[in-house]
Amino acid sequence: MDSEKEIFNKYLDELGLESFIQTLSPFLTDSRKSKISVVLDQRLDGIRLAIESPVDIHNVFAAVRSTEALGVMNVDLIKYQKAKKLTSNATTSGSHRWVSLNSFPTFPDYQQAMREKGYLIVGASHTGELTLSELPLDQNIALMFGNEHSGLEPNTLKNCDLTFQIPMYGMVESYNLSVSCALALHYYSHKKRQAIKSLGNLTKERKEIEKAWYYFKSLGTVETEMILRKSLINLS
Repeated sequence: MDSEKEIFNKYLDELGLESFIQTLSPFLTDSRKSKISVVLDQRLDGIRLAIESPVDIHNVFAAVRSTEALGVMNVDLIKYQKAKKLTSNATTSGSHRWVSLNSFPTFPDYQQAMREKGYLIVGASHTGELTLSELPLDQNIALMFGNEHSGLEPNTLKNCDLTFQIPMYGMVESYNLSVSCALALHYYSHKKRQAIKSLGNLTKERKEIEKAWYYFKSLGTVETEMILRKSLINLS
């Protein structure tokens, strides 16, 4: 069975971006389309959240929800066998539908992928060399966190491009994983928006592609396929 993304790309290729959006548009309410437009205006490219070998799936759910709420578009999971379960749990409140969940079997695989995409991997550690306020705002970065018990693996931490720490002032030794993710993403995304003087930074073309995807996700695969298949028949 084809995945959602494969079905989406198939019809996008056959219809073209403009026709794809125009075909689905009448089937969404004006309020839904308006919400999608506002959200896309506030999406931030150039920031990713990465988590290596998380233990508690509920922390991953919570981190995905925070990521989407802050307008960040990608969550990368490294060495995590339960990634598929994220699409079927209520803890995310549906937020998994609006971010890209990307799975990587090993850190070297992830490192290579980020190099090809032009991202710095910035690892979280209580001994991190930088504070959040010192992270570069003019480069693409992936904020990377380790699991709840031991943090990032030593070899992973050693191979991060930069490391950072979140200050603590109490007796406890660490924040909860999902809290750490939310704190770092909130601070960094806020500083990024200040730096670019805008709530979002997607190009016009990227917004249109994401709009097509959000329309597809809003209607669901079954209904969307029925609508698009009929449109193709009418065009033939």
